[in-house]
Amino acid sequence: MWSTGILYSISILPLLLGSGLAFGQVVPAPEPVVIGVLDPAGASLTAGAEAAVRDANADGGVRGHAVVLRPIAAADPWKDGAAAVARFLASEPRVLALLAPADGAASHVVVQAATRLRVPILTASPERSLTQAKDPWVFRVVPDDEAQAEALLRWVFPEPKGRSAELVVPDGREGRERLRSLREACRALGVREASSGEDADAVLLWLDPETALDWFAKKAANPPGLVLASTRLDDPAFLRRAPPAAAGAATPLLRAPRGSPAADWEEASGYDMAAAVLAAARSEGLAPAAVRRGLARGGPWEGRSGSLAFDERGNRRGTPAVGVLEPGPAAAFVRKTP
Repeated sequence: MWSTGILYSISILPLLLGSGLAFGQVVPAPEPVVIGVLDPAGASLTAGAEAAVRDANADGGVRGHAVVLRPIAAADPWKDGAAAVARFLASEPRVLALLAPADGAASHVVVQAATRLRVPILTASPERSLTQAKDPWVFRVVPDDEAQAEALLRWVFPEPKGRSAELVVPDGREGRERLRSLREACRALGVREASSGEDADAVLLWLDPETALDWFAKKAANPPGLVLASTRLDDPAFLRRAPPAAAGAATPLLRAPRGSPAADWEEASGYDMAAAVLAAARSEGLAPAAVRRGLARGGPWEGRSGSLAFDERGNRRGTPAVGVLEPGPAAAFVRKTP
């Protein structure tokens, strides 16, 4: 009479043979999951996201899957970015989410393409229009331009109503976007827009690093007074060459000013974008809809840009800290608020 153990062994033998577990065969590892990024290789945001992916894989990946960060190839994101995103999503069946850069035009392209295909998008662009439509698939990891300007005006003026500010923005489409946001911030707080050359209470300087350096150079003989700048100036390209006239300029601070693992706010944002996607996937699942749900409901996550969570429009919650520029060989924005 056969024992129960022998009968059990015979009964599971077909299962072992079919699964590849018999005779010492190894089951292949699960396919990796993918985060796509539309950002040049070696750029700050990509470097931050790569660091988050390395940390996740060192900790076992996500739900048993390794994580891979893959670039979305687009020579000119404004012209061919939408087609590049569509091709990428068609060729990558295990995409968790897409990361879009600080460049507003490129972020708009990713959003337009990816939301039609129902994939979560995290953007580092402060352009307010990206989340105005309340698209449930779009999440912004930095305060938008209006929120940044309001935070700075409230920080420097306990009673901002009746104050005046000169608004300095670049030319072109992005300049028009920024100007709208700054005017909205001023209107909300009762701050009057000063004309160019007027002795305003503050200057809202919403330029990129290179154009900001040019602006300060022109002001060398007549220092501009109180300058409130967007977080775009917390960038090595500006800090390495920050002139004496920039001393005391204030900006929203989205990374530790000294001793941070991130070189700038974009790298800190890239790390936190990828880390938030992976946290959402761990809590809710690997399908894009599950990741979107995890991003909308989850957090706050403590990251390299601070505490991160999203409101009902996909905007970053909370008021950013403020840093003030201390120039010199190791120029940095030094935190002045908690």
